[in-house]
Amino acid sequence: MRKAARFFVIMVLLIVFIAIGISSCVKIPAGYQGVKVKLYGDNKGIQNEVVGPGRYFEGIGIEYFKYPVFTNMYPFTQSAVEGSITDEAFYFQTKEGIKCNADIGVQCKADPGKVNVLFNRYREPMVNIIKTYLRAEIRDAFNRYASSMSVDSLYSNGKISLINHVLDTVTTKFSDSGLIIENITFLSDIRFPEAIQQGIIDKMAASQRAMQRENELREARAMAEKTVIQAKAQADANRIKMTSITPQLIEWERLQMQKNFIDKWNGSSVPQYLAGNNQFNLLFNAGK
Repeated sequence: MRKAARFFVIMVLLIVFIAIGISSCVKIPAGYQGVKVKLYGDNKGIQNEVVGPGRYFEGIGIEYFKYPVFTNMYPFTQSAVEGSITDEAFYFQTKEGIKCNADIGVQCKADPGKVNVLFNRYREPMVNIIKTYLRAEIRDAFNRYASSMSVDSLYSNGKISLINHVLDTVTTKFSDSGLIIENITFLSDIRFPEAIQQGIIDKMAASQRAMQRENELREARAMAEKTVIQAKAQADANRIKMTSITPQLIEWERLQMQKNFIDKWNGSSVPQYLAGNNQFNLLFNAGK
């Protein structure tokens, strides 16, 4: 009985130790790299050890921070059903002082060769780095560049220039941080106050109508010019024709017409023929 009791106690202790061991292990999933950090002792702080996917013992005073080394999309939107339940859209002003905002998406990942640099600089999980430090730099870049742009520009092609400026600025800012920023994009149109947006639409519609009228006027002018050119060409042709008519030409045409008539006459009919400005009758009798 005593042996059985001792065996039971040993088994229970073994199970407890195994459970404690398993619970003290941390898992680094595929696509992540971990940074081993010692929380206590003389050499506390970040260790040189960077670990790949797997399970690692996380004893007392040891912690692992996991960073994704694959591309993630982090949306910052106004909607409560995407990204966060709070309004995370970016707000900025135009050079006219008009307030506007837009949803922004950030594609980024940790540099596999610099995950220890990333932790040493920010000492935060990846999401906190993106939501706090990266967001602040993006907001600053938007405010800096948008304040030099007009409403009309931002409503049309200017927003591409704006987002490219923001991307270049933020990418340079984080170039040596261990964070790779692959892209920053608009997830929505830039939203203006309703009155401003309607004014922009009305202005664009008026511009389109003016452009259409200009095209119609241009087409009418082209048609008029074409008519003038054709009339001038016809007048020139008539003038040349009139100046080319001489008495010799008239006489030659009369003789040609007379000859053609004789060649075609059947010898029995009595025709009348009109040539040039002179009318003459050719009378032929069958008995003559």
